[in-house]
Amino acid sequence: MKIVKFVSIILFIPIILIIKIINPVLKIRWSTSYFPDRIGHLVAELEHYLYLTKNKSIFCIDIFPKHIFYNSNPCNTFLQKHYRKKLITIDTKIIILLQRSQKIVENYFKFIKFETIDKLLSTKDNFKIINKNFKPSILFSKGEKIKIKKQLKEIGLKKNQKFICLIARDSRYLKNRMNFDTSYHDYRDCNIENFTQGIKYLLNKDFFVFRMGKLQKKKLNLKNKNYLDYAFSKYRSDILDVWLMANCEFCISTGTGFDQISRVFKKPILYVNQLPFTDWPSFSRSLTHPKFLFDLKKKKFFDLKNYVQHSYHRMSEYKKNKIKVIDLNKNEILYCIKEFLQIMISNWNISSKRKKKQNKLNNNFKNFLLKYHPKIDFHQNIHKDALISNNFLEKNKRINL
Repeated sequence: MKIVKFVSIILFIPIILIIKIINPVLKIRWSTSYFPDRIGHLVAELEHYLYLTKNKSIFCIDIFPKHIFYNSNPCNTFLQKHYRKKLITIDTKIIILLQRSQKIVENYFKFIKFETIDKLLSTKDNFKIINKNFKPSILFSKGEKIKIKKQLKEIGLKKNQKFICLIARDSRYLKNRMNFDTSYHDYRDCNIENFTQGIKYLLNKDFFVFRMGKLQKKKLNLKNKNYLDYAFSKYRSDILDVWLMANCEFCISTGTGFDQISRVFKKPILYVNQLPFTDWPSFSRSLTHPKFLFDLKKKKFFDLKNYVQHSYHRMSEYKKNKIKVIDLNKNEILYCIKEFLQIMISNWNISSKRKKKQNKLNNNFKNFLLKYHPKIDFHQNIHKDALISNNFLEKNKRINL
């Protein structure tokens, strides 16, 4: 079988060389590694791509792997149908052969480089496209809107009532969807019960709160006419998932891909328990409070330098370096929600003292990033309304900037 694959790749080399030769007349492009089966990547990367290529020449053809847009178990059926209408797709096996033969050619012939679409696919706003003029490609038909409106009435959402979407990550979704061990993500998990006080505070402010999710471990039993554990409700559907995240007043997230829907619809986002710190969404209007990191060897909490230096994407790395990952408690999450509402009320006009503190963090963060993670490039232009929580900046003495 390996021999057959190798021979197939070799036989594809003449094909990609022909593609390279005709490039001045007809560009055929693909990504070197595009296989997203997660909602955050699907939405963010394709919204960025569609915006950046809206004036693309007819003599430029971009191809995508077919299995993402035509498989029977997508991350979201509504989004799958939406995006496949807008893209050119071919058999995934052909894409793989193109990618692997391209790699061989570029490795052996350094002067040959293929134009790809990789830079156009990003979950980070590298090109600063989420601006006043940006509009997502996602639309809802008149019939879909009527059906959604009827469902919201059944749920109990009052006309013109502001609502919030809350998504707290746990491990169940990935474990059910992926055919490999996803436990390396466990450092990102959160206990939904720690959000109880914060939810009650929002309810007292007359917000309706939807606890979002497709597959969650634990139901949050909170009885209130303005609260719905939507993740466990009969109303949950792929299309309503998207509509709610796109139309909420704001989103509270622990840093999952699901929140990308709210981001591309330019909704403010409160990130709590977000890790690693190098993934701080500094490119959007948001307030972020990461989890706390405790050095078990030195018996002290991390300062900013160590947060950046020890930004890992695998649970095993935190354990290996004797780092304890600590979630925000109920009071700290409540504090963040109050702080976020206050910032929104003031339309992101913060005090000069707060701004000075934030600017100091931004500068130090970028310096540490350059030293420890020079390949990370999406924090070069930090959004003026991308803030770090006061509980992290100032009030909590465990953090030394």
